[in-house]
Amino acid sequence: MGVVANATGLTPDRPDFHAPLLRPIEVADAFRPKAEGGLLQGAGRIDVFNCLRRPDEASFAGGVFVVVRCDDEKTWQLLKEKGHVVSRDGRAAMLYNPQHLLGVEAPISILSAGLLGLPTGATIPRPVVDLAARTSRDFKKGAVLAITDPHHHEVDGLSPELVAARPLADGNPCPYYLAVDRTLQEDVPAGTVITSRMLDLDPEQSLYRLRRRQDRAFLT
Repeated sequence: MGVVANATGLTPDRPDFHAPLLRPIEVADAFRPKAEGGLLQGAGRIDVFNCLRRPDEASFAGGVFVVVRCDDEKTWQLLKEKGHVVSRDGRAAMLYNPQHLLGVEAPISILSAGLLGLPTGATIPRPVVDLAARTSRDFKKGAVLAITDPHHHEVDGLSPELVAARPLADGNPCPYYLAVDRTLQEDVPAGTVITSRMLDLDPEQSLYRLRRRQDRAFLT
């Protein structure tokens, strides 16, 4: 979702997302501004939902969607009759692809960039957000923030959050994967956002150098 934000300029409504439990037919009602009966503080937001379905219904795992405003009542009534997900008041609709072609989409993007010189995402991405880490338990000085869930690339005890992108600095949130495999220089209580000052960051690390280049290009 951080990639989506940096490609589109959309931002999360809250750092940890609303992530409601919804059936797909409810998405167009839920992801709207509060003034229209939805969950969001405003328009131009990104979020995710936990899909509620029967075992024999299609999953939304890996799928993508966008909720759009409906301007022409007759058009969207017709589309609703064709199976499109339209809000109860007919003023919003969900356009979606519920499937993720595992092992296919990434190679297509790589080949498109390498062979054709064409992007499959944004033409001019920029750092809008960073993936930061908030502690969900206490950590002691000397603890190494190692990946404990290889499938989800997560560290036990760290909750991911999307925050406004800021340059690497002692008091600023450290990007999640720059923090991985680094050692804490102090005790960190639960509920704390990990900052660069708390870690033994290595200036010679490739990822660290790349982040410094990004900061110079966009954030300084």
